[in-house]
This record gives sequence, structure tokens and C-alpha cells, in this order.
Amino acid sequence: QEAAIVPDCETNMTIIDSIGEDSLIDGQKYWIGAVAFDKWLNGDTGDVTVLEVTPFVNNIDGSSEPERISELNAWDHPDDDGTAIDISWAPSEVDDFDYYVIWVSEHPLDDLTSFWPVAGIEPGICGCIVMDKQWIDTEKSPLELTLNTALYGGNGLESSLPKQIQPDVELYVAVTVHDVKGNVYLDNLNTAVVTPIDNLADNTPPDRLVDLNLYDRAGDDGTAVMLEFELSQASDVAYYDVYAAAFTFTSVGQSGTVKDPIATLDRAPTLPLTIDVLAFDTLVIPNTPVTVAVVPVDWSGNAHLDNLVTSTAIAIDDGIDDVGAYLPDIEGVSLEWIDDSILVSWDHSTNPSVRSYMIFISDNEFSNVVDATNVGSSSTSNSFLITPETFSSLSNESAWWVGISAKDDINNRKIIDSERIGPIDSNEGSG
Repeated sequence: QEAAIVPDCETNMTIIDSIGEDSLIDGQKYWIGAVAFDKWLNGDTGDVTVLEVTPFVNNIDGSSEPERISELNAWDHPDDDGTAIDISWAPSEVDDFDYYVIWVSEHPLDDLTSFWPVAGIEPGICGCIVMDKQWIDTEKSPLELTLNTALYGGNGLESSLPKQIQPDVELYVAVTVHDVKGNVYLDNLNTAVVTPIDNLADNTPPDRLVDLNLYDRAGDDGTAVMLEFELSQASDVAYYDVYAAAFTFTSVGQSGTVKDPIATLDRAPTLPLTIDVLAFDTLVIPNTPVTVAVVPVDWSGNAHLDNLVTSTAIAIDDGIDDVGAYLPDIEGVSLEWIDDSILVSWDHSTNPSVRSYMIFISDNEFSNVVDATNVGSSSTSNSFLITPETFSSLSNESAWWVGISAKDDINNRKIIDSERIGPIDSNEGSG
């Protein structure tokens, strides 16, 4: 009997939890085969590889609910009239995933025990969205949605009704995870809180940040400090401007003491931030105080630029020239001219700490990346094309030295080997 249909040729797996209207039974043997059909529904049902499989409860205590979503964020949707919100959450890792249900309401959503039997996934009652994709890009990438419906009115969830999202009304967001057996946690849910903003009429800046933590980068040569900060509670934060200087200040921007930010971070930044360059292109040097302020900016461009709270720290020289010395050397670097560009290739590192590769180039041989120019990075590929667009000085009539630096979540290796490639007419490559 037909148990499942996979409607495309790209998908190479499916989950079977029933045959017809009958659910599979724990411990019962089943025989399964897969048949490919063309668009005219022709298929060879006579020559099929059949596998014997037995489903088991993968828990000695019986069926268990998928873990609750722990990483959940919600923001105001940008550049609108306050009738939508954006949400993001980390994908569930449950093996027998069936679907997510996304809930939005002006009433708290941490406990859906009594509401679930009433509403289920009926849109006219729950105002919810059902999503049957466990992840989109990769199992590590956050899932993101824009929502425009929420539950409003009444004395609680049971008496509320789905309506279009309204500006300036605080909303709760929750995501429940359901497996193929119907197991789900409905209580003690992690929720996010968001207030939709009419960005077309918004002139209120996010509150100034007060919880900044600036500290010395440990185990280095005193040329960087690290920054962490508490994110803004404003729902409509678009990004964070980071200002840093070798002197104290409390105002920024065109009328402030420090004119330009040294970094701009998105609304969900990866922290800590490594700071090694300050205002006016001043480098961080040992034993010199560094002062930092962080300014949240909303989608309408509103921001407080004066009376800022700052944090100050001093970079300490620990006598270590290469803060990334624990990262491996990258082997197998080879260079090849492709017309006016250099194709750089290397061997992938097997070190699990390596998250990406940084590519450096110079017209002289170098062993420290500070003596070269960073022209890009790669997180998955083990090749990179240096073009005149990415490095304006590049000429195929000159010789160049190129090196690859391993990078983890915070640091990259500073001391590396560089390989030479001669002018294109010399037929002199490397590797």
C-alpha cells in the first residue's frame, strides 16, 4: 500500500509514520520500497529494492516531547505601518520532526495547555501558522518569518480572535515543536516580546544602552580589546553603531566628538566584538585606555547621539605576538592566474576550531598578516578568486605573495606563510 509521495526529484528522504489511516506500531516489522515515476506516472513496480525496517520508541521511558525552542527573537518589521513583525528561532534538532506552530498574541503564550485542545491549528481560532520545514538553509541556520496576524481581545487566549497586527500593542510570540506522534510541550514555553511600530510616523529613538562590557583581549600583544553589550529592548532596532576612541567622549555623529562608527552590527549581532582600530584610524596599542559607546538605531533612523554611556578598558601586552597561534597553518596553498585575476586554492583544515579562511595579499613576501591586505574570506569553499574589483592594485604584470589565515569565532592566525606567483607571462605559479 502506498505510504508516502515525494513530489520532487531533489528530496531524497521522507518520514513515514502511517500506512493509510493506520499509524505504525512500535516494534512491528514493515517492508518498504521506493519507486520512481515520470510525469506520465510510468514506474517500474516490478523491480524494486525492498528493505525490512522496524520502528522503535527511541526512549526507554516511552515517547517524549521534542525539546522546547530556546532561542527565539522577535522584532518590529522595518519600513511599514506597524502591521507586521519579524521573528527568528533556532531549528529543532528532534529526529522525528513533524511541524512547528508559530503563535502571536497580546496575551501571554507561555502555557497553551488549555488553548491547544480548543484551537488546534485552525487559523480562524488560533491565528497561528503551521510550518512543516524543520530548517531552510541548513540545520544550523535560524528560521525567519514575517507575520501579520495576532490574537487580540477578550480576557485571555480562549476569548481572543485573530486580527491584523496593530501598531503600539505589545505582543507575545511562541513556537511549539510537534513530532510525528503528536508529542509537544505546551507549557513553560520560551516566549519573545515585541511591539510593532509605525515606522512611517516614528520619531522616538531607542533608549541609550547602559550595560556595556569592554575588556582586554587575553593572551595577545596588547593590540585589541573585546566588547559585549546588552541588546536594546526596543522592538524596531535596525542596527548598532559602535564608536571607539583613544580618549573619553559622550557624543557622536556629525555634531559629536567622534564622528564615525568603527563598526556597524546588525540587530542580532555576534558578540564579543574584537576592536583593534579606533576613530581616526588609530590602532589600539598597549597600556592606552580605549573608550567605547554603542548606539542603537531604529528603522526610521532615530538614535540618541549625546549623553551616551561609555565603557573604558586598557589593552595589556601579554607578550604574545600571535593571538591566533593556536589555530593551524593552512597547507596546500596554490596560485594560478585566470586572466587578470588570481585563483587561490588550499587544503581544507580538519581542525574543528576553524570556522573560515581569510585571504591576504601583498607585493612583498610576508609572514605576518599586518604586512598584507585582507581581500576577503571564505567559510565553506577552499578556493577564492582575487580580482581587480576586490583588490584594485592587482596587476598580472607583477609578482604577488598570497597567504591564507585560519579563523575561528573570534581570532585569526597572524603568523602565516605566503606563496609567490610571478607575472602571468612568466608562467610562474605556486603549489
